[in-house]
Amino acid sequence: MPNADFLLLSSLSELAPIKLNLFLHIIGRQDNGYHDLESLFVFADTGDGIAWLGDDTELCLSVDGPFAAQTPTDSSNLVLRAARLLRPDATGHLLLTKNIPVAAGLGGGSADAAATLRLLNRIWQVGYTHDALAVLGQQLGADVPACVSSLPCYVSGIGDVLAPTARVACVPCVVINPLLPLSTPEVFKARSVRQAPYTQPIVPWPPERTILSQTNNNLQVDACGKLAVIDIILDDLEKWPECQIARMSGSGASCFAIFGSEATANAACSAIKREHPEWWTVLTHIGIPDVTI
Repeated sequence: MPNADFLLLSSLSELAPIKLNLFLHIIGRQDNGYHDLESLFVFADTGDGIAWLGDDTELCLSVDGPFAAQTPTDSSNLVLRAARLLRPDATGHLLLTKNIPVAAGLGGGSADAAATLRLLNRIWQVGYTHDALAVLGQQLGADVPACVSSLPCYVSGIGDVLAPTARVACVPCVVINPLLPLSTPEVFKARSVRQAPYTQPIVPWPPERTILSQTNNNLQVDACGKLAVIDIILDDLEKWPECQIARMSGSGASCFAIFGSEATANAACSAIKREHPEWWTVLTHIGIPDVTI
């Protein structure tokens, strides 16, 4: 069960947890092309791993794990960029264990960067607070500040305004990615072509309590139009008893379902793995704030 200490694997390693959007509302668009949104981020006890392998003559990155082949080890990787952001003259050897599919809409790169900041801040004894690391992480991406704490938070603006909320429950969750590409710009383009209206902002924001059945993911319809397997995944999840909600996360293609019991979540995960071995399917747990399904 995840708790405040689950981020810490050991003194020399750090977990980079999966990020899920329990809902995602697009409420407008700025003149610069960025979209204004409202969302609720939660984090899982499953993710990539970052480890410090020791000093080296230069900063270098090794990658292992099931998705290592799709992961760059050069300066385009946010792990190296995070290390250099924390210390421009950084040297040393880092290991990224890539357990999460690449470009899956699960915050993988941002989570890796945030975990690197936490890990090296501790090992190098830089002395930054989490708030200071979050501010620093903004230079790496809009999701990085939220991933630094990896605690539930309401998100607004273009994803850069965070309002933390207390975690009050830990629930079993099945996460699925079909391992098929889905372009975020193409999903937004499809939404624009459809001339979908913007969602009315939730008032007050952030809400004291979110009712998930009264929220949704504004991008789900357009993502399904681009990748029909998303509908199949959601149908497979929703048919299970005790599936309390099934939804796409972010711009896709990953989907998740919250279950009422560990036993049913485990049964669903096992069955879906057997029926669809071509998908990436995992049973995890998410910390959720005070929400009503």
